Amino acid sequence: MINDLQKNYTSSKLFDYCIIGSGPAGISLALKLAKKKKSIFLAEAGDIDWSRASTECYQGETIGDDYFALDTSRLRMFGGTSGHWTGMCRTLDKEDFNYSNSKWPIGKKDLDPFLDEACEILEIDSEFNDQVISRDYGIKSIDFHFSPPVRFGKKYFEQIQRSKFIHLSLNTNLVNMLFNEENINTAEFKSYNGNHLGVRARCFILACGGIENSRLLKWINYSNNKKLINSKSPLGNYWMEHPHYKVGQAVVDRRWSDRYINISASKRMELGILNAGIRFEHLGDTQADAVIKDLMCVAPNLGKNIAKLFDKNLVCAGTLRAAWEQEPIFNNRVELSKNKKDIFGIPKSKLFWKKTDNDFKTLQITMRHINKWIMNTNLGRLKLDKWLLDKEDYPALDELGGKGYHHIGGYHHMGGTRMGTNPERGVVDKNLKLFGKSNLFICGSSVFPSAGHANPTLTLTQLSLRLASFLARKY
Repeated sequence: MINDLQKNYTSSKLFDYCIIGSGPAGISLALKLAKKKKSIFLAEAGDIDWSRASTECYQGETIGDDYFALDTSRLRMFGGTSGHWTGMCRTLDKEDFNYSNSKWPIGKKDLDPFLDEACEILEIDSEFNDQVISRDYGIKSIDFHFSPPVRFGKKYFEQIQRSKFIHLSLNTNLVNMLFNEENINTAEFKSYNGNHLGVRARCFILACGGIENSRLLKWINYSNNKKLINSKSPLGNYWMEHPHYKVGQAVVDRRWSDRYINISASKRMELGILNAGIRFEHLGDTQADAVIKDLMCVAPNLGKNIAKLFDKNLVCAGTLRAAWEQEPIFNNRVELSKNKKDIFGIPKSKLFWKKTDNDFKTLQITMRHINKWIMNTNLGRLKLDKWLLDKEDYPALDELGGKGYHHIGGYHHMGGTRMGTNPERGVVDKNLKLFGKSNLFICGSSVFPSAGHANPTLTLTQLSLRLASFLARKY
């Protein structure tokens, strides 16, 4: 069932669940709960398609490192940001759940039971076949799978429209929550043309994304004399991205063309670095000639040998790109703007984001270690970009060419409402329940305490399915 608050939709029904946000997290959650014949109010702040009015609510500013405009890195519409998702999927590694000062209160084993179901939703194979390439150097070839990609809004529109249990309401923007000491009682919504709606439910789930979850909770807490959130809670803090940069060029054994390379957990511990994924992207022959000629200028004899191997189709040239784990730090955070508000009077986002020395160290040591492995095993040669070798500033966004997601980040918004073992270490507990309230849950990548290097969509879908199983037993 689909309604539109712009058309003055009303409802006095007491729902089992009120899910706020219809991206991958919200839709995955709603569909699984609907199978249990639970009544669900699914609120979408945007429309079926993109609209200027909804997008303007996502505008904000970033303080710190160069970053994308916040309203272009997210989509406020049915299906959420899956509307411009590239489809890359990978599970987190077992070790990603044990980051030194940001350990998850759950482990990989807690999400594994939901892997097959999540992969079915994303239309990918659930078998990830990582392979050890070199035990001496701790080098692995790692497996990514590619969703078509699934556009959740298009894939599930008809199913939700026909559903007897899911009540989707479009143009329905959360503006407040009414609550007592223990429970949330009502979620209050507004449309862009001023219509109001109060929704009562037994359980409320906020699934609005890696920035919006923090912004809305901060606003609701502020509007209610800071009685919603524990005063010691790190709400909005520990925000993370996956930095993405071109890091060099290479001529390597053709067997490693278009592969993803990773350093093993034990070797990373030895090197004192975070997790990272390196991709070798095969260049065409014309571009390869230029790379080999450049190599000849630096090392003439080696260059001649590489050229002979290239003529025999035994080596190929390519670009090296890196996407890696960012250190979770308190000062990377989402705050409310003091002077800019959206159409509903809610302060816009103010994102503080800066990469640390440890982030740079991870990239630099990772690339030097991979270079050492390739040189010592005669697999080829790397030419790392000068900014990486000299520890100059990261290249600015406007200096970079190529595909947008390769520029500086992956549009991977994580953290801000992190999981933790108590209210001082997290915003939600291991079951994604807000500390201090019995029936308010948060879902999506904003609950990640650490990020690993893998794209977050598969993990957040697993978390959504795990939450649905928990809620179906409890409510």
